[in-house]
Amino acid sequence: MLTVEPNSHDLIASIQAGPPDAFAELYHRHRNAVYVFAYRRLRQREAAEDITQEVFTRALAAVHRFQTVGSVGGWLTMIARNLIADRFKSHTHRREVLWPEFFDADRADVRRYGNPEASAIAGATRSAVAAAMTALTADQQEALALRYWRGLSLAEMASAMGRSETAIKVLLLRARRSMARQLAGVAGG
Repeated sequence: MLTVEPNSHDLIASIQAGPPDAFAELYHRHRNAVYVFAYRRLRQREAAEDITQEVFTRALAAVHRFQTVGSVGGWLTMIARNLIADRFKSHTHRREVLWPEFFDADRADVRRYGNPEASAIAGATRSAVAAAMTALTADQQEALALRYWRGLSLAEMASAMGRSETAIKVLLLRARRSMARQLAGVAGG
């Protein structure tokens, strides 16, 4: 017999109704995405684990206030984003988005492309994109990460970043234009 897995909104409704195993299911469904988001921002495994744990602790405490208008993933991302921002403020760190798997992929390139020349081209492309990313503001970096690495919709991004969808569209447009200018300089010169 085929069983249908409940969607995240149904899980929230179950959690609000009381069954303790419903929150465990929500945790298992979203923990990796929350951890990856935190790790890409912090680039420290232990800190990302701490943030992930705190996200779900706060989510459990606030689950009765969750409204089904937004996505659960966007809600959890917003909690993570706020916790990370608080962490940076308290540690006076500079906010930036880092993607270690993006930068450390040279060996994978050789296996993927099968020859050193193709691997070198892929590495140069990755380096150019990484350099272009550093020219973006922290908000632009975050917007690109949420859209293209997390795959969030504009509405989910707006919820996670605390902005309107229109503001998100403008932020993405400016980020893409800045990336295009940066990469055109590399390709042209």
